[in-house]
Amino acid sequence: MLAKHSKSFSLIDCISVGVDRMQRNFEPMREQVEAWQRSELTDVTAKVVIYEAFVEGKLEAPKHLAGDRA
Repeated sequence: MLAKHSKSFSLIDCISVGVDRMQRNFEPMREQVEAWQRSELTDVTAKVVIYEAFVEGKLEAPKHLAGDRA
């Protein structure tokens, strides 16, 4: 950054604005996590979800994250 452009630049102010923006986006995520915590699955439903994800290959994630199936 050139000196003429950084004369009034405040790193503290810049970081503060960035942190404030990030924290504003935490609320929807926090609400979603709380909703998941309030919901319950039966053992049977949980087993079906796991079976479909890993055995039937319906896991919506990159395959390399599942690791080697040896």
